[in-house]
Amino acid sequence: MLKYFKTVRGKLTIAFLLVFGIMLIVFCIVIFNIQSYQYRNEMDSAMKLMAKALEDEIKNSGIVPGIYDEVNETYIPFTISSQHYIEVDDSIGIAILKSPQLKGNSLPAVTNYKGLSEEYWTYSGISNEPFWNKKGVRIFLYPINFESKKYVIKAAVPISNLQDSISDILMIYFICIPLTLLISTFAGIRISKEIYKPVKELTSKANNISAENLSLRLPVNSNDDELALLSQTLNNMMQRIERSFISLKQFTSDASHELRTPLTILRGQIEVNLTKKRTTEEYEQILKDNLDEIIRLQTIVEKLLVLNKLESGRSVLEIKIVDINEILIDVISKISFIAKNKNIKINLNILEKDIEAIKIYGDAGSLFNAFFNILENAVKYSEKDSDVSCSITNEPDDKNICVSIKDNGVGISQDEINNIFERFYRVDSSRTRDNEMSLGLGLSIAKGIIELHKGKINVTSNEGEGSVFEIRLPYL
Repeated sequence: MLKYFKTVRGKLTIAFLLVFGIMLIVFCIVIFNIQSYQYRNEMDSAMKLMAKALEDEIKNSGIVPGIYDEVNETYIPFTISSQHYIEVDDSIGIAILKSPQLKGNSLPAVTNYKGLSEEYWTYSGISNEPFWNKKGVRIFLYPINFESKKYVIKAAVPISNLQDSISDILMIYFICIPLTLLISTFAGIRISKEIYKPVKELTSKANNISAENLSLRLPVNSNDDELALLSQTLNNMMQRIERSFISLKQFTSDASHELRTPLTILRGQIEVNLTKKRTTEEYEQILKDNLDEIIRLQTIVEKLLVLNKLESGRSVLEIKIVDINEILIDVISKISFIAKNKNIKINLNILEKDIEAIKIYGDAGSLFNAFFNILENAVKYSEKDSDVSCSITNEPDDKNICVSIKDNGVGISQDEINNIFERFYRVDSSRTRDNEMSLGLGLSIAKGIIELHKGKINVTSNEGEGSVFEIRLPYL
């Protein structure tokens, strides 16, 4: 049980009991004071009603023996019926009428009968009479006039009657408060258990999720409560973790696959050439071949790192106003050296009517890399002695700049067109090393950069008819 109260459920139960217990005790104290006040008022009101009833009988029948019996039969307030005393004194304090309960004894005397008005009086002196104890007696003095004479009616009730009623209330409270708190404790434990059950189920489901089954998700109830929000939040977190984990596994797999070939070549060349002595020219050729493989390794590592940053959201863009025309002119000037090897001509149709329409917010360096990769891909897969066209149009209706890059290459089949933006994917589905050192990373990097700029990239192609890449970016 002590272990239970160290849990969140236990702490909530204790907090509930403390708040509920304090509120219950305060409530009982307030009710007790109200009831005590009401009991005293009822007792005072009952004595006053008794005195007035006796006054009415005196005025009707006079002060005669047996008049108290008439009053007793006519009206006795329930609140004082158990024990009460009545006495009528004349103007000098001599008792001329007493209730039978007094058995000939007298109520405490009044020191001054002149000018007396209705008055409540608590007498707590020690009396030789056995009618009340040390707690005293509550007396109501009620002056009346009858036949031109003044009389005082004394109605008295022992205070012990009131205190006995109050003690009964206290006894009820002393029993009910602990019993209520005890019941509340067990009820709180039971209720907290039921409320905690969905959390326990979520914990059990979460413990089943591991690296082997990251696709599992926690159940989300339909109550739209805090637990549903927690489940949804954890599911979103698991989705991000799964995406990062898959990206990491893919990165590791692709990196090891692509790095294996140049490393194998480097090792093979070195091992073969160490088997015997070589001429200076042969060593120079070996170093050149090794340098080519090292450059290839460096290119793979750099592109993989760029792609990993893009996919993990860690790529930081230096956003400012950039001119798409200037970026494309710079890209084409760099690509021209590659295009010359295949005698490919690159045509650029820039937008001149509205120069402001081709300025966007973006990172110039990243956009340069994106367009460079797409144009490089267009040149690489175009036939020799062909053209590659690049044009810019603005679309004010959807507030986009459209950059269209068209080649006259081999084209892409419809079965493969949806896969070209995947890392290390090549149209021939090969991962072997070719003469142009194609890695299959360029389009993946380009797509990631365009999406970081809140843009889109689409491709349309038919086999043997070339391909058209359309990049849409929001302009200022």
